[in-house]
Amino acid sequence: MREQPVGLLLALDTSSQAIGYALSDGERLLAEALWQGQRQGTATLLAEVMRALEALDRTHEDLTAVAVATGPGSFSGLRVGMGIAKGLALGLDLMIVGVPTLTFTAAPFRDSGRAVCALVAAGRGRYACSLTIARGEGWETIAPMTHGSVEDIVALLYAFPGTLICGEYDEAAADAFRASAGAIVPPPGVRIRRPGALADVAWRRILSGTVDDLVALEPIYLHTSATPAPRDL
Repeated sequence: MREQPVGLLLALDTSSQAIGYALSDGERLLAEALWQGQRQGTATLLAEVMRALEALDRTHEDLTAVAVATGPGSFSGLRVGMGIAKGLALGLDLMIVGVPTLTFTAAPFRDSGRAVCALVAAGRGRYACSLTIARGEGWETIAPMTHGSVEDIVALLYAFPGTLICGEYDEAAADAFRASAGAIVPPPGVRIRRPGALADVAWRRILSGTVDDLVALEPIYLHTSATPAPRDL
């Protein structure tokens, strides 16, 4: 395992209408922000990051690495986030790490001892989801990554009682999940996908020596991409 790099990691998540960033030095989460409204938010994302760096008395020169959510999620949102991350990595000579959106959505719940169903809104009342459980340092896939309606996900959960459901879904969906097979539904402020979790997973990847290739890194689109192997890192 590598020594902790000196500098900051910037994590960018533009997977859906909920977007945000985090700044971390590997030991501390120094800044984090997330908000709703992708059309307005992506246009101001870099400006918000620069303001956060200024508030920390840092500049872009203090960045060592950039992490980006690779999806699944919004087609346009993922492309924007990937473009920003690659532009920064190229222009500032930064390491780049891509982390599947559902992986870091589930990451804060790895010690729950339960199966974890991570969700991200896929539009038109549908959700991308993964169903995994932590095993050692990694994740075991219980059901392949897929997408579907609330009813589809409820049908899946009946086979796995007591599953913890995290990520991005509304209260109508939460009510349906609570009624299905004893699913565990954390409060909205707890279950939400967080850029800070993306930063944490990315630092682990960097320390394990598994950064990504700038050219080869691409977003995950459910309808065209093979299911990636789940990674805890």
